[in-house]
Amino acid sequence: KNNTGYDLRHLFIGAEGTLGFITEATMKLSRKPDNLTVLVLGLNDLTNTMDVLQTFQKKIDLTAYEFFSHQAMGHVLAHGQVQAPFETEAPYYA
Repeated sequence: KNNTGYDLRHLFIGAEGTLGFITEATMKLSRKPDNLTVLVLGLNDLTNTMDVLQTFQKKIDLTAYEFFSHQAMGHVLAHGQVQAPFETEAPYYA
């Protein structure tokens, strides 16, 4: 047994970081988009999502890309004050 006191390094590790304090943070801010445009695309297959992303990255200055399923769209439509983006449903959206 060691009676020299706490080993702060092991105390910090054993507490899963909950005893730590953030003393400095550095953030990189992205530039504001010049022309903000939002698109919603219906996709038939899950594997198409990466193809769509890569195609848009080659053609335009893409600032964000999101993917979600028809199930997620159903939750938004059920709880939000929005209409479905298309007359027909798609299994996936990007």
